[in-house]
Formats: sequence, C-alpha cells, structure tokens
Amino acid sequence: MKLRSGSEGEKGFGGRDLAVFVMALLLSFGIWLIHNLSLNYRDIVSVPVVAQCNLPGHAFRASSPALVKADCRSTGYRMIRLSRKERELPVPVTFSPSDLHPKGGDLFYVTVAGLKNAASSIFGDGVTVEAFLSDTLLFRFPYQDSRVLPVEPVSDISCSPQYVRVGDIECDPDSVTVFGDPALLKTLTSVKTETISPSGVNSKYFSSVSLQKMQGLRYSVEKVDYSFDVVRYVELVSELPVEVRGVPQGKNLIVYPSTARVVMRCRFPVSAEMKQVSVYVDYNDFRTSLQGQCVGRIDNLHDGVLSVSLEPEVFDCMEVTLW
Repeated sequence: MKLRSGSEGEKGFGGRDLAVFVMALLLSFGIWLIHNLSLNYRDIVSVPVVAQCNLPGHAFRASSPALVKADCRSTGYRMIRLSRKERELPVPVTFSPSDLHPKGGDLFYVTVAGLKNAASSIFGDGVTVEAFLSDTLLFRFPYQDSRVLPVEPVSDISCSPQYVRVGDIECDPDSVTVFGDPALLKTLTSVKTETISPSGVNSKYFSSVSLQKMQGLRYSVEKVDYSFDVVRYVELVSELPVEVRGVPQGKNLIVYPSTARVVMRCRFPVSAEMKQVSVYVDYNDFRTSLQGQCVGRIDNLHDGVLSVSLEPEVFDCMEVTLW
C-alpha cells in the first residue's frame, strides 16, 4: 500500500516553477529599475574641471583643476554618472578668452556667467543646471613665450593637362602666433602647413589646411585658408639663331652651337608678341668666363610667358680679332 501526502489532485512546487518565479521577479525588478532611472531627479553634483583657453603669452591648459558644484536636474541614469565624476579625472573645458578674467600674474578666474556658457561641456547634454554653487573658479595659466612667424605652405599640386599653377600660394592668415618653450621658438623661421595636394585642378582653387603640429608648441589658429591661381597654357617650340651682343669693334665672337631650341609655356590665348623672342650671348659674360662658355639669354619675353627653357643652356664661344 502506497502513502501520498496531500490530496489526490494537489501538485508539488517543483524546480521549474521556482525558476519561472525567479525570472518573473527579476523581470519585474528590471522594469521597476528602468522606470525609476528614467524619471527626473534633482541633486547637488561636483565635477572637477581643468580650463583650456588661447590666452596670449600663457599656456593653453591650466596647471591645476578646480571643482564645479551645481544643483542639477536630470534622469536617474545621468545623475548616477555625474555622481561618479568627482572621483574621475578632471574634465577639460575650453573657455572663450572673454570668459576668463585676469586676477593678476598668471591667475585667471571664471564667473557664473562663464560657467553657464560651458555647462554642456562640464555636465554633458541632457542635464539642466538649476543653480551654480561655485561663485568663481580660479585657474593658473603658466607664462609662455611667443613669436609671430610666417606660414609656409607645403604643396604637391597636380593640375589637369594643359593647365599650370601661376604665382604663389596665398595663405590667410599669412602669419600666426606660436607659443612654447623659448629655446625651441628661437630655432623656428616659419610654420609649415600640412601638404596641400589637390589633383586635377583647372581653375582658381580655394580650401583650408591644418598647420603641422610640433611637440611643445601651439598656434593661435589650427588651420589657415589658402588659394592659388591656375591657367590654361599652350607650348610653343622654336629653333632660333643665337645672337651676339656687346662685341667691341675689331672683334668677333663665334658661338657654338649657333642655334638654340626655345620651349615656352604661354598663357592661352597666345599673343603674337610672344613669337618675337630672341636668344643671345653677352660679350661681357665671355670676358669674365674661365673656359670661354656663356649662358644663353632670352630677350623680348611677353608677360604672357609663364615659363621658358633653353636647349642648350650654355654655349661655347671663341673670340676672333678682325684687325
């Protein structure tokens, strides 16, 4: 005979039923937690900040942090995150120079007005600051030497076929203030840009470029605007006789070779005056030469000539006395 505990239809509370109960309990707790964390809360929070600012003659970053205290309102999620900020590294906050007021020497202070301008940088988005409990923050920006140096563009420009860059690359601003160690500043003569390398250019070009960073230095601006002109050209090739100029009476100067190949890149359209160029050697160059060689010269070049090359560039000369 078998004995049963309880009534015939009663079932025991098994392991599967317990697991379902625990899962339901955890799910209910999760929903409750998410709901409560999504609600708005109000509390006093403290965030350490370190100020950054482009102040002439001073370091960009303050040497020590300061603590910002404020009465804030936000969701539970953000309030938990803000409560941990005080134990973390200082938050770098870039202030406008107008928000930093000189206190004397290398000390500057920020008022509540400046803190309001930087509230999102300090506390993050989605946080409403009801009131700042910190009236002013004091920061020390160590002194730094500075120099105003010209901007030197570095370029590797590729133009479309039959187009060429003319003139220099113009930068705006064309000079910047450099802050840093005095010993390093003395070694500099210019500030170089990153490589300017557009390709397929066939018209006037405008863009901006960053300045090359150097360890221990900072600039009054990080980028400069630049522009340069590009024009269409045609290439003219001529075989011209080599003239002799400045020869005294009773003398003659024989030049070898007696002709030169002239290659000119001319701005399109070509002016008829560009075809009136001449090639010559100067007798005075021959008199001062050691081996009787003279560099060829070109005369009557028009303004529309962008570049010119001469083949050969140097000519052998021999003086002959006529009487």
